[in-house]
Amino acid sequence: MKRFAIAITFIILFTTLKGITLQECLESLRNSVPISEQIILYEKQQKLTNKKLNANYLPSLYLVGNASWNSEVTQIDLGATAPFTAPAPDKDRESIGVQLQQTIWDGGTTHVSKQVNRLEADADQLGVMASVHQREIEATALYFRIISTSETIEVMNLQKSSLNSRLEQTESLVSNGLKEDSDIKLVNLDLMKLDNQIYKLEHQRLAAVEQLSQISGLHLTDDMSFDPVADFIQPGVEFVRKEIEKLDKLIAMQKVSAKLAGTKLFPKIVAKADYNYGKPGYDMFTNDFHDYYSVGINLSWKLWDFGQVSQEKRLAKNKVHITESTKDELLLTLRNQLSSNRYDMRNAEYNISVVTERIQLLEEIVSAYNSKFESGIITTTELLVQSNNLMQARIELQQNTTQLTALQVQRILISGGKL
Repeated sequence: MKRFAIAITFIILFTTLKGITLQECLESLRNSVPISEQIILYEKQQKLTNKKLNANYLPSLYLVGNASWNSEVTQIDLGATAPFTAPAPDKDRESIGVQLQQTIWDGGTTHVSKQVNRLEADADQLGVMASVHQREIEATALYFRIISTSETIEVMNLQKSSLNSRLEQTESLVSNGLKEDSDIKLVNLDLMKLDNQIYKLEHQRLAAVEQLSQISGLHLTDDMSFDPVADFIQPGVEFVRKEIEKLDKLIAMQKVSAKLAGTKLFPKIVAKADYNYGKPGYDMFTNDFHDYYSVGINLSWKLWDFGQVSQEKRLAKNKVHITESTKDELLLTLRNQLSSNRYDMRNAEYNISVVTERIQLLEEIVSAYNSKFESGIITTTELLVQSNNLMQARIELQQNTTQLTALQVQRILISGGKL
């Protein structure tokens, strides 16, 4: 019902708004991704397991039965002078009854098992959150791919508009005898190449929109605007990735598992009550069927198990070392990703400054070449080369600008932050 209400809310939102933000996509993703339901299931599983463990201290009732035959029985010789002969018990034994058992102390096994269960459930839930975070990283990459592709298409459309104007200008110069028909063909050829590039980019954008729609659970369309990411909080020094928290929980669980193994050597106390009907009972000289009962407390203490518990402790400690090394490896990978991200950001900033200067020069060159073209001093090819250089520089500028923002957001996600 909750997910249905969320879906209705987003449908209403997108019928009134034409734009979408990255934060809205990620929020919808967290609420709609199928794997997120596992968090509730793991929580439910933890409660069920605790309920099962608590039942260890509840009384247990058993139906017991026995049927056997003995090769010999006890016979007592009272001597020849005895006034009577002691009866010999039957060699067969039959009984049926109930047995009630109540655990008084299990050496702490139940208590420690509940600790293991809680840590295991926490680790499972953190694993789900880590998977959702990976989905967020994937969705963010798609979002910026859409923005970058859209901006490239926009630059190319501007270039296309400029080429159409140049085509009209060339046709006018041809009609006045200042240019040849081949010049018109050259401009048309550039227009055809540009249309082909725009067509491919539009399909790339459409594919990215469709993929983002599936991941986020939103109904996204190609005509919808994807707003640039403006406000975000820079991450701190420490990592807050759920993968690391999961490994910490697993390490704690494995340490408690070693403690759990040790409880197997602690004493166990169980209260027992038996009620039976059969023969013979506790009076072995009675051959008649009758009822009998007993009540008592049983103490058991395993003093030696040939090192089995010791081996279990060693296995648990070995798993701790394995998980700790996995955590160290993950931290090393994340630090390398942050280092690479930092240098990529510097490169993007440098490229932006260099390309900005190049665009200014190319704009002046194209303006000068356009005047020479109108005067017939240069060929159409020379003008188109510089015009395409300007377009490529503008595309490079917007790509580096978008990449810089994407890298800033990526740095947040690598650290485990939320947008």
